[in-house]
Amino acid sequence: MQACGCTRSEAHQLVDYVFDRPTGERGQEVGGTKVTLAALCHAFQIDMEKEAKKELARIMQPDVMLRICAKQAGKPKHSPLRQEPSS
Repeated sequence: MQACGCTRSEAHQLVDYVFDRPTGERGQEVGGTKVTLAALCHAFQIDMEKEAKKELARIMQPDVMLRICAKQAGKPKHSPLRQEPSS
């Protein structure tokens, strides 16, 4: 959302909207997310499949994989929030 010009306030409004609704069924929500992503890509003229393949190729590079693993290892377990590892 940020890369498409959405503000922090708008993102928080969308989170509130989603969490004010009944909990959905996981599979249907995943499908809906992909449909929404496809609509976003269409609106911004982004080739979703091409960009997904590019990103997968990027993250499969050994140096990138090491950085991703190190970043994940520094995150607190069972928390959605990023925190700096304690020294």
